[in-house]
Amino acid sequence: VTPHRHCTSSLSLHFGCGIDDVCLDEQVVTTDQGTKESFDHIVAADGARSVIRTKLTQKNVFDSTVETIGFSYRPVCLPITGTDFETDRMHGWFVGATDQIMLVPLNDEQARGVYVFPTEADPFAGMTTAQEVIDYFRTSVSTRVADVLPDHEARNILNAPVATNLKVHCNALTSPDGKAVLVGDAAHAVSASIGLGCNSALQDIQVLAGKLDKHDHNWHTALQEYNSEHIVDAHAVCELSDNTMPRTSMMRIEMVFRLVLRRLLPKILSKWMRPLPMELTNKKNLRFSEMLRRCRWWTDRVKASKPKAKEA
Repeated sequence: VTPHRHCTSSLSLHFGCGIDDVCLDEQVVTTDQGTKESFDHIVAADGARSVIRTKLTQKNVFDSTVETIGFSYRPVCLPITGTDFETDRMHGWFVGATDQIMLVPLNDEQARGVYVFPTEADPFAGMTTAQEVIDYFRTSVSTRVADVLPDHEARNILNAPVATNLKVHCNALTSPDGKAVLVGDAAHAVSASIGLGCNSALQDIQVLAGKLDKHDHNWHTALQEYNSEHIVDAHAVCELSDNTMPRTSMMRIEMVFRLVLRRLLPKILSKWMRPLPMELTNKKNLRFSEMLRRCRWWTDRVKASKPKAKEA
């Protein structure tokens, strides 16, 4: 909570404190402890289940939709020191007809990511030991992963709570009066399919801070420009997450073939191949809207391959 300009203190921090209500007209939030805090501007960085977004949507400040995605995930951490895992690219595996793993190297020592599966079909649900997890990776995923997965990380996969994805889509990132702004999952929660959630949230903050600097901390002007220019990227990251991973076996085969072929071809030839979305995620300063434009040839095909919803 950033205090109102007339408050004597420059910043107040409230730990273990939630928000029950938001009033933009009075510029006041009501906490779950019954206290009221004033603000000049409120930044909703409170996740996919954002109380701030929900309250402001109920008051017709925003139009937003929240959907439960039919996939859940468990976190995976893999030590890669001394292995042949390349640190400048994402690593992924398809498991059976529905599951997938995505790992992103954080440094030369470890890669982190998720094992994604249909919510009703958790492959680890009946397991109790680390060895069962390692054996599963060896027989169903990749011996390359199983060989470097230590017991403590296998136990972490079992003990970590299963996360269920929510999909959030908003018509705007700021309120019309410029008093509220949505960032991160509060604005555009997406699936964990290609690991764009954290990156997109960080990009929100980077862009917002840049607009504030550009306009000498004139929040009203900065937020207007942030919304008008950045909303296309918020919508693009949702579409990329929804329509990158193929739904049919033929498109899965095509994806793997394209990824392998690009690595085998000389660079002078491979640069003429149209990119897949995951091949652009490590490009610095590339806007999500531009990433989607370059990959529209693929995302449109994935979208068209999805089963059509049955009419009621």
